[in-house]
Amino acid sequence: MTTELRILLLEDVQTDAELALRALHKSGITPTSFRVDTRDDYLQALSQFQPDVILADYQLPSFDGLSALSIARERCPEVPFIFVTGKMGEEVAIETLQKGATDYILKDRLSRLGPAVLRALAEAREHQHTADLQAQLAAIVESASEGIIGMDLQGVVTSWNRGAEAIYGYRAAEMLGQSIERLSCPSCPHTMQDLIQEIRSGRRVRRNETQHATREGRILDVSLSLAPILDRIGRLVGISALALDITEQKQVEQALIENGKRLERSMRTTIQAIANIVEVRDPYTAGHQRRVAQLAEAIARELGLPEDQIQGLQLAGIVHDIGKIQIPAEILSKPGRLTAVEYQFIQLHSQAGFEILKDVEFPWPIAEIVGQHHERLNGSGYPKGLKDGEILLEAKILSVADVVEAMASHRPYRPGLGIDAALEEISNQRGLHFQPEIVDACVTLFRDKGYQLES
Repeated sequence: MTTELRILLLEDVQTDAELALRALHKSGITPTSFRVDTRDDYLQALSQFQPDVILADYQLPSFDGLSALSIARERCPEVPFIFVTGKMGEEVAIETLQKGATDYILKDRLSRLGPAVLRALAEAREHQHTADLQAQLAAIVESASEGIIGMDLQGVVTSWNRGAEAIYGYRAAEMLGQSIERLSCPSCPHTMQDLIQEIRSGRRVRRNETQHATREGRILDVSLSLAPILDRIGRLVGISALALDITEQKQVEQALIENGKRLERSMRTTIQAIANIVEVRDPYTAGHQRRVAQLAEAIARELGLPEDQIQGLQLAGIVHDIGKIQIPAEILSKPGRLTAVEYQFIQLHSQAGFEILKDVEFPWPIAEIVGQHHERLNGSGYPKGLKDGEILLEAKILSVADVVEAMASHRPYRPGLGIDAALEEISNQRGLHFQPEIVDACVTLFRDKGYQLES
């Protein structure tokens, strides 16, 4: 397959031009050629013939190759320029390459001309492809809505795109050559020099949230990502920064947080109102749910549970006896010992509590915790006789807190037995009814850390 291209020959000897063209044919190159030997003809050919390759003799009677090279590099720098000359010393050859020549071929070595032209064309195409990619990248960077900033290792701005102009209000002319610290403000969590030092230490900076000041003095919330700029041998020569204005996002996040807090307060108020209903119907156990919730929370913290899980447990504790609103008041306040039938009524409150709460959308399994707080590890509890692996951890904690508070406090049918008796009871049932580490945490709270049930 032949390659067709336009060859401009700067050659005063017709036969030498023909020999050069013949050498090209032997390499599969079929050129459209145009020969000139004067400066005026050369200039005209550059603009009208528009060559793909220039082959030039080094010395001509009325023109010289170095002048031709200088003109070509100025007017068409992407076109390969190859000297084809009869004689050229090593120093002169190096000088031509330094001044922009692609290659040089001696006329008695024309077999090298074809490969040299093909290689020069391939390199030119590669250079053009790279230039096109760089131009596309530059266009993308310039049109990006994000701030894309280049700086040297001292933080002096070397590039500043339109996105940065839109975010900060500074035009490129105002920032180029200026320190990036110009954007810092007294409230900034991190100075730009801190972040630059991270890059110089070999670390990347990803989505660092800080604050910057605009040209007008407005404080912005900004997300910054910094990356190193390396030269061809991997040396750090600069830093690129991607800046995103997240002010609105932070405002929305803050609004969501505040809304979440309001919803949480509303939820807690509602739960407390529900708990109050139970205590109105069962005045003898007033405060029981609150004290159980407090003790359960303390046990959970002793165990190192996550804060969110503790919060759900605490809320479940506040309403764990809500099912008692379905128990006749005369049974709840009976001063004597309950009959077997009355005790069966009492046992219904766990399932009743689950039924009341199951359709309420909590972030935690409140209904399940309430429904299981009288289950026991060995399956002897109620309402479903669940065993160890079937019971929620929160329900296990609540069951220990419930027993301790109930035994230690006064009831219509008996005086309070005291905390020692309560701790002895859960210790005796350790591993049988109650999870061992929960019992141990509860005992530690009272005996080693001075925990006390509120009155």
